[in-house]
Amino acid sequence: MLDMPNCVFAFIYIYILMSYIRWYIPALLKSRKTAFGLIIFGVTFGYAYQWVLTKIALTDWWLFHTRNATSLAISLGLIILAINRPETHSRIVNKLASATLGVFLIQISSLGAQYSLLTKNASLGEGVRLFVLNFLLALIFFIACLTFDLLRQLFFAFTVDKIEGKLFEWFYRNMRKFAISYSARHFDSTRALN
Repeated sequence: MLDMPNCVFAFIYIYILMSYIRWYIPALLKSRKTAFGLIIFGVTFGYAYQWVLTKIALTDWWLFHTRNATSLAISLGLIILAINRPETHSRIVNKLASATLGVFLIQISSLGAQYSLLTKNASLGEGVRLFVLNFLLALIFFIACLTFDLLRQLFFAFTVDKIEGKLFEWFYRNMRKFAISYSARHFDSTRALN
């Protein structure tokens, strides 16, 4: 389970750190060598830290801590690589990306909660089989939600978007008429004076 207050503070911390680097050390953001160095540092020391913890009999996994120096180094390295990647455009990727908000909204709704309960309560096995089956279930859920949102976009393209301002104008006109007639019936100025 996510510890939301800590996630928010970790985000603010990383955002401030990235802003500082962007403003005062911009050369750092242009170096792929630095990015790979940070990633190698993070992974190497992270696994060494994990190895030490297992020797002490602690089972805490280092990568789950956002304020950990190793996780921060890996994150910073990945951000530098993403910033330096050449910009590309793909209509297919953009179309699929436009539907991912719908996937998120479905996932946080009651339907998503039922999916989570299904995967928790199902006896899918253990080990690698459990991982593969959970991955496949998540992929099927993602594709189904993505398809649902793409169908919603298609429906909107032929209905709401086709008559772009007309639907709003019709609604506004009728609501204005209703408001005027309602106020004339219920808030008559002559009755208020008597």
